[in-house]
Amino acid sequence: MDMQRVNEGASSLTTHRLAYGVGGLLLLLAALVLFGWFAGIDWLTRGIAGYPTMKVNTALGFVLLGAGLLTTYHPQPEQRRRTAAVALLLAIGSLLTLLEYWLQLDVGFDQLLVADLQSDVYPGRPSEATAIVFMIAALLLMQQSSSQYRPRDRWIYSVLLSAGLCPVMVGLFAYLYEPSSLWGMAMFSTMAIHTCIAFLLFFLTTALVSQDSLVRYVLWRRTEGGRLFRRLLFPILVFPILAGWVLQQMVSQQWLPMVLSIALFVMLTGLVSLGALYVSVIRLDRWAELLNDEVEARHLAQTKLALVWNSAQTAVLLFDRHGRVLEANRGACQLFGFDSRILRTRVLTDLIPAVAEEEALQRLQAFLADDQQDCWSLDDPARIRAQTRSGEQIPIVAAISKHRLDNQLYIGAVLMRVPQLAAAIDRLRDDSFRDALTGVWNRKSLDLRLERIAEYGLRREAGQMLGVIMLDIDYFKKVNDQHGHTVGDQVLQEFAVRVSSALREEDHLYRYGGEEFLALVWFRHPVELVRVACRIRQQLVQSPLVEAPVINITCSMGIAAIVSGECDLGAILEEADAALYRAKSNGRDNFVLAGSLLPEHQRSALATPSAVSRRDEPDVVPTPNLP
Repeated sequence: MDMQRVNEGASSLTTHRLAYGVGGLLLLLAALVLFGWFAGIDWLTRGIAGYPTMKVNTALGFVLLGAGLLTTYHPQPEQRRRTAAVALLLAIGSLLTLLEYWLQLDVGFDQLLVADLQSDVYPGRPSEATAIVFMIAALLLMQQSSSQYRPRDRWIYSVLLSAGLCPVMVGLFAYLYEPSSLWGMAMFSTMAIHTCIAFLLFFLTTALVSQDSLVRYVLWRRTEGGRLFRRLLFPILVFPILAGWVLQQMVSQQWLPMVLSIALFVMLTGLVSLGALYVSVIRLDRWAELLNDEVEARHLAQTKLALVWNSAQTAVLLFDRHGRVLEANRGACQLFGFDSRILRTRVLTDLIPAVAEEEALQRLQAFLADDQQDCWSLDDPARIRAQTRSGEQIPIVAAISKHRLDNQLYIGAVLMRVPQLAAAIDRLRDDSFRDALTGVWNRKSLDLRLERIAEYGLRREAGQMLGVIMLDIDYFKKVNDQHGHTVGDQVLQEFAVRVSSALREEDHLYRYGGEEFLALVWFRHPVELVRVACRIRQQLVQSPLVEAPVINITCSMGIAAIVSGECDLGAILEEADAALYRAKSNGRDNFVLAGSLLPEHQRSALATPSAVSRRDEPDVVPTPNLP
């Protein structure tokens, strides 16, 4: 997580540009110094008049350091091989210089390119401190060029960086405060001021760019600690250096006595440090208060979540975008009869089968694709049921929500049992779709069934079609006129009972209006519709529909068929109605098949009960008997 924060705070592109810029600057500095040596321009080699010169070999060393920065942080990994070669050359040159110092040798390596006529001691040779720093820089480049990362690399890098900065900072501070004191030290006697500055640029750049750098790790963090580090960097590090230099200059010009300058230095650095600490403490306190508020809010949210999650009355499930169960609470385990381990092997459509229906599945997919809709309610317990382990389907209401986290879509579902509400809804719905007098399905229910067929097509086994049998009670008006509407109602009720008994369980009977009824019957061959019509006639003629007074009733039937959801259902009903009209015209107490159900040579022919073998259905054609 910490490294992720570092990467978020420091753009890789920005740090690479920094490395390229400093690398190019080192190459430019080295080129100017070399030009100064070859052209005899003294101020290019010294930087400041009277200061030591940067030697030719030192300038060549900075050429290698600049090239090393350009190749080490190049986006192409194969460039790191060149870094290793550059570091090796730099290490060899530094080692030769150190051996000359340690073994008191002079092999002519120092003035190989240009003779140094300005130095009396070790002409052309970089200082011992310069050679040591070059050696450390070479080791740093070698370590950075490695393609394999090891946990100890960060500590190795930190040690090398600290070791390289120590002599550089000694030389730089000496130049700031008392340059002559530096020249009196044999180890630093020929280290030029621009050598110190160039080394400082190199080490600071690697500290800000390298992934192994603890400075980069702390400096770029988008945390309160990282912000504190950046706030205190100036008052603790930069300000004392600048204040010390200003006071030292005032002492050297005899504007201030030494004791007073020391007192001023202590006072100024102390005040600046205390001010920085005060501001940091105030900000940390505010941050701590915000953090405490956030922790309390998180604890409250966790408590609320735990109350819901651990509820035995409410089932809570978490799904992935494919509907697979990720987590389930105790209430879900009790509702479905599975433990949480088994529930995590189930999917949403296994637990709530209604979601797998085509209409519900389309709505679910639309809900998941709609970023504006956060919740989808399944509040029809008469149809939405939970499939338990035992196979029982329990009526529920469900609220389905979604949440995106790290580009992952998660689906949450809260389910509640509502058995009593479901039963009440079932009763109300059943009442609204039932004919109050006969108890069969009413015209509203028929219209809804036909709408669903038109929208979703026929849901049937292969080869099945849906027959439409339109029935009309013969001479029913005479029954009402002679015996009254009470007897007429009894006739309608008994008629509905007997016709329903002639149908199969999967068939449905509807009251179409007045004495007209309509049956929807599944079939594979038209002869099945004929057999159903014969069974209806048999049920009507086997005994009087009303015993007192005795009333025998017959009916006429027109038969058509719905072969697919793409059919014109209005036209199908008109076909059935036309066939019913022909049955009445043919003397009633018979049935007629629509022309689309007959063979080509029998189109428009009347289908009579003799079309069916007496072995299958009785061929009884009763006549009305109205007392």
